Amino acid sequence: MTPFFLFIAAALALLLIVTALLFRPLWQGRAITTDAESPALRVLREQRADLDRELAAGKITAEAHAQTLGELEARALAESEAPEQSLGKPRRVWAAGLALVLPLAAVALYLSLGNLQGLNPRATAALAEDAAPTAAQIDAMVAGLADRVKRHPDDLEGLQMLGRSYMVLGRFAEAETTFAQLASKKPEAQTYADWADAVASRQNRSLEGEPEKLVRQALKLDPNNIKALALSGTLAFERKQFKLAVADWEKIAARVPPESEFAQSVDAMLREARQRGGMPQKQAGAPSPVTPSPAAASPLKMRGTVTLAAALRDKASPDDALFLFARPAAGGPPFAGMRFKVSELPIQFDFAQAQLMMGSPDPKQKVIIGARISKRGNAMPQAGDLQGLTAETAMDATGIRIEIAEVVK
Repeated sequence: MTPFFLFIAAALALLLIVTALLFRPLWQGRAITTDAESPALRVLREQRADLDRELAAGKITAEAHAQTLGELEARALAESEAPEQSLGKPRRVWAAGLALVLPLAAVALYLSLGNLQGLNPRATAALAEDAAPTAAQIDAMVAGLADRVKRHPDDLEGLQMLGRSYMVLGRFAEAETTFAQLASKKPEAQTYADWADAVASRQNRSLEGEPEKLVRQALKLDPNNIKALALSGTLAFERKQFKLAVADWEKIAARVPPESEFAQSVDAMLREARQRGGMPQKQAGAPSPVTPSPAAASPLKMRGTVTLAAALRDKASPDDALFLFARPAAGGPPFAGMRFKVSELPIQFDFAQAQLMMGSPDPKQKVIIGARISKRGNAMPQAGDLQGLTAETAMDATGIRIEIAEVVK
């Protein structure tokens, strides 16, 4: 039985039960009785007592007593039956009217205030699909941004957003071209760091060659750029130059909020680098080698954990791409995203470190965070992908838990 017919059957059953409970006592027309005697009956009882005393005193004959007593009994019977006779007919009229009007009123009320489409599985499925942006919608969004940048070459912020959008979508070659174009107009450390990340991603996450040159250029422009330091430390770690890696990552640790997830990740990286390099671990509470500088404010402060359901672990490979994104709860394309690998699960995420794709969102709006595993390395949802979504979440929510437990159909 479909949800529509189940709802109709349940609604009709409840309606019949309520109508029957109201209909039965009204139709029977029972008068409401009390233990108190009515004034009229009390007067008749006193008149009978007077009549008995007159007979005993010889003031009236037995025939007159019997005749008057019969009249009193008739009046007493009429008084006792009058309430029930007067209430019976109006109650039955109300009962008939209620049995007819109540069902019609309930149906009319639902038709005017209810939503019949909510009982249609196809309609609800279509609404659910509309809430989440489709691949075509996101492609159209990015294409619109690319067209806007083409028409307004001086829109450097739009150009940066376009490059970051390409990164989140896994379109690394286009991101590389975009950041190269931005660097020619805005030769800043962050631009070169983003450019290096795009080239390394295209080279299967290898920082050798051109990415290293771009990282060095970024650090030349700003020795404390966090992304450039992260890439430089990663390159040193891969070359087993653990002291250099520690030096770069310690600078990062001094410049991020110590309670953030990103700071905890950096701390874990530092512990591993020190262990492999045979260096002593830093004591808790020891001062950082660099004076902290204020962190850039970001409206995105969502933090939490991503896990993969045990039932789906055989459907994912360690090298599969895992995309983490945030989009408006009201619907629309993602405005921030991050990219990981399945091998990194469980993942501790902090959206304060995420790349914004479409400008800074309103910090008061609710968001939905999603995690999607793609074997094709494409951020666009496709059949066979694995995903998990949160309910509506505030931008400063912490302790968020996302379980990837659904197969995209």
